[in-house]
Amino acid sequence: TKLVDEDSITVQLTAIGGKQDLWIEDVINNTVTVGHDPSCAPLKYFYFIQGERIDIDKLEVEVDK
Repeated sequence: TKLVDEDSITVQLTAIGGKQDLWIEDVINNTVTVGHDPSCAPLKYFYFIQGERIDIDKLEVEVDK
């Protein structure tokens, strides 16, 4: 919680196998909660989480002219 800006956290969920109703329920204290339709159990999915560090300056992008 002291390393990542919670407002910058993004999560990508991808179901493994068949259709599953999945969503991000909440992100609190750098903990991600996945919501789902109870009839979809057992759940199988990949996840990818990104966030910006708060202990370093933001990256400045330079565009070639």
